[in-house]
Amino acid sequence: MVSAIWTGANTYLEPDLFYVSADLEAKMDPAHRTTADLVIEVVSPGSAIYDRNTKADTYWALGVKELWLVDETSQTVEVRFCGPECFEVVGMFKPGDHVASRVLPGLNLPVDRIFEA
Repeated sequence: MVSAIWTGANTYLEPDLFYVSADLEAKMDPAHRTTADLVIEVVSPGSAIYDRNTKADTYWALGVKELWLVDETSQTVEVRFCGPECFEVVGMFKPGDHVASRVLPGLNLPVDRIFEA
């Protein structure tokens, strides 16, 4: 089984990590998920434009509530939340900051820990 978010009958995106709440899971076929509460994408230099634009726009269109873009090069975490017309940037977090989730209120991580080797 592919761990993916389906965009169509034969097309899907494979986030690096995603969370689907029990409530949302109950509304979907677990073998064919079409959205998520939280998606985390690790941005690489070769896919940065795609991840930040096309892929992010697709997640928004699918109703993903929260998107984290983890950039290893700049050691930042950009958090976006689903707004009425697009994802809205909640913040850009760097080492020394804490990044928190609106979707998972107990999730509050030091950015330094995310980038530890």
